[in-house]
Amino acid sequence: MKKMQRLSVISAALVVSLLIPLCSVSADVAAKPPSDEYLITEKCVGSFVLGAEISTSSSGVGYEIKKETRDGGEGTVKTTYVVLENGEKTLEIEPAYPQIMIFSAEYHTKEEIRVGNTLEDLVKAYPKYALAYTYISDKFMFEAEGLPKTQFLLDGESFIGKQDLMEGDWIDLSLNDFKSSTKIISIRIYD
Repeated sequence: MKKMQRLSVISAALVVSLLIPLCSVSADVAAKPPSDEYLITEKCVGSFVLGAEISTSSSGVGYEIKKETRDGGEGTVKTTYVVLENGEKTLEIEPAYPQIMIFSAEYHTKEEIRVGNTLEDLVKAYPKYALAYTYISDKFMFEAEGLPKTQFLLDGESFIGKQDLMEGDWIDLSLNDFKSSTKIISIRIYD
């Protein structure tokens, strides 16, 4: 019986390995129902793997991948792959950095947190957290204990705190520094 189960998992892994882009297959991933095609995990966003090679020929059913090059500063060029679904930007993938930025409410964590949810939703789902601002990237972020290398980027227009945001690279914040209606504008996973 175990041999049969192992062969079944191996067969599933072989089928999944033919898909590009590919999310790493483990026993729990292979058992996921199809409704999890938009799941955000520590290393994957749907079928896109953090740090994996991306090709514009990897476009699939319902989405298109466009390669963009941008000034990376100090004479370098940064390559970003933009995933478009129905003409809307849903993801930005930087394999060299590596990071994936999520802009679509389709993608969600296992706790069903997604772009558009509120700060209140985040706190309910992840009661142990840190809130901060960094002027380096000019971002307000929420980081949850138990979700390593994941940042929920918040709408900066909802910041009502009194701190001098230029006093350091990283400024710790509290819930009182934000309007109750503060929303997630994007989600970032990185390595």
